[in-house]
Amino acid sequence: MASSSSMLTPPAAVTVCSSSKSKGKTLEQQGVSGWGCDTYTPESARVFQEWLTSRRLPPQKLVLQPVKSGGRGLVSKANIRRGEKLLYVPFSLVITSDSEWSNPECGSYLSAAGVPDWPFLATYLISEACQGTNSPWHSYISALPRQPESILLWSESEVNKYLFASSVYGQALERISEVQKTFDSMDSSIYRKHSDLFPRKFFNIQSFKWAFGILFSRLVRLQSLNEQVALVPWADMLNHSSEVKACLDYEEKSNTIILTTDQAYQPSEQVFISYGEKSKGEILLSYGFVSVDTHPGDSLNVSLSLSPNDEMLEAKQAVLHEYGLSTPCKYPVTISGIPSQLFAFAYLAASPSTLQSYYSEMAAVAASKGGLKLDGFRPFAFDVPLDVDIQAYQTVLDTIEAALRKVSKYLEDKGKDNIVMSNESDAKNAKLRMASILCTSEQRILQRAQYIALIVPKIIRTKLRELLARKTSSGDGKSSLLYGLRKLFN
Repeated sequence: MASSSSMLTPPAAVTVCSSSKSKGKTLEQQGVSGWGCDTYTPESARVFQEWLTSRRLPPQKLVLQPVKSGGRGLVSKANIRRGEKLLYVPFSLVITSDSEWSNPECGSYLSAAGVPDWPFLATYLISEACQGTNSPWHSYISALPRQPESILLWSESEVNKYLFASSVYGQALERISEVQKTFDSMDSSIYRKHSDLFPRKFFNIQSFKWAFGILFSRLVRLQSLNEQVALVPWADMLNHSSEVKACLDYEEKSNTIILTTDQAYQPSEQVFISYGEKSKGEILLSYGFVSVDTHPGDSLNVSLSLSPNDEMLEAKQAVLHEYGLSTPCKYPVTISGIPSQLFAFAYLAASPSTLQSYYSEMAAVAASKGGLKLDGFRPFAFDVPLDVDIQAYQTVLDTIEAALRKVSKYLEDKGKDNIVMSNESDAKNAKLRMASILCTSEQRILQRAQYIALIVPKIIRTKLRELLARKTSSGDGKSSLLYGLRKLFN
C-alpha cells in the first residue's frame, strides 16, 4: 500500500475553454470530461503556444487558428516549400510510455505490472489530468478536446441507429466493447486494488473513454523509433487530408519530431498531415470524423464465408488455416475494383471435392498480401469447370448486392425523412451527417463493384451462352443454377 505522501494531491483548477452552450451546467450534466477545451478561443491558443515556447519549442512557420473543417488547425504564416521540414518538436515535449509521472509510484506500479502501451498511456493521461496545475502537462491537457470526436463516445443505440447499414457497424461495436473490456481489466486488477493511487473519482469508465478517445485520434507511431507510440503536442493540432502523404517522424540528429511537407503552402493556408491510407470507415473508427472528399483509398470490407453444409468444409478450413486465414474472411473493395484475393476465396468456396488438389493454391492467393488485380476472369492459371466459374462470380455478386441493398435502403429512408436535423441535438446531427456521408461513399463503391462483377470477361460469357443453349435444347432451361444467372449476363 502507498504511504500518505504518495497519494494524489487535490486537483488544482482546470483551465477550461468554455463555450456559451456549457454555461449554467455542471460538467457532469453536460456528460463530458472535466478536462480539456470545449471550443477554440484566441486566448486558449495564446496560452497553449506560450506554454510550448516555455518548453523550448522553436519558432514556427505555423500558427494555431480556427479552420473551416476540423475546428482548429495549423495554418502557415509564411511561404512553405515542398520538402521543407517543419515543427521540430523537441523530444522532451513528447509523451511516451517512458515519460516521467507527476506521481512516480503510479508509473512504477504499472510498469511492474507489464501494462501494455495503450492502457498505460490512457492511465498516464488521467493521472496527469487530475493533478491539475501540479502536472507539467497541464497546459497541454487543457488544450485537448474535452469531448474527443471518438466512436467510443457513441452509445450502442446511436451505433445501431446510424451505422447499422455500414460495413464498419460490427467494428464500431467491437471497438467500444474492447475499450470497455480493457477498462474492466484495469479496474479489477489495478485501480480498485490501489485506490489510493487510482481513486475512483478520476479512474472511471468516463475518463478512460476520454483518454482512449485522445489516443485514438492523436497517437502516432514513429517509424524511426521502432514504431514507438507517442503523443506529440503541437504536431497533433495538424488535421488530416487524403491528398497529402506527409507524416510525422523522429529525426535523430536534432532529437525532434518533424514533418516533411510533400507540397507547397502559401501564407494563411492550412497545413495538413496524412493519418495513413485509410478508408472513410477506418477514419471514423479511429479519429471520429468522415471527410466528404473522394479518393482512391476509399474502401469497405466485404465478408465471405464457407458454407457450413459444404461436404469439403474441413478440408477447406484446413488449407485456409495453413495460410493464416479463418472464416469469415474480410476483403477491401475499392472504387478501383475487387481484389483477386476475394475472388480466390469465392472459387475455393465454390470448388467441389474433385478440385481438392487445387485448394492450397486457391487459399494461397486468398491469403496473399498487396493489391493484386484480377487480370483474367480467374485469379489463377489452372482451369476449373464452368459451373465453378459461375458459382464463384455469383457468390461475389450476391454478397455485393446484399450490402448494396442494405446501404441504399438506409439512404433512401433518410431521404424520405428529409434528414430532419432540426429535431436532433447538434451531436446527433453530426453523427447522422457522418453516417450519411459514409454510407453514400460505400454505396458508390458497391455500385462500381457490382458493375465489375457483372462485366465478366468475354470468354466466360461466350461459354455460358453455349451452356444455356444446350440446357434449353435439352428441356432444362430453368436449371436452378443457370436460370437465376440470365440477368447476370444480359
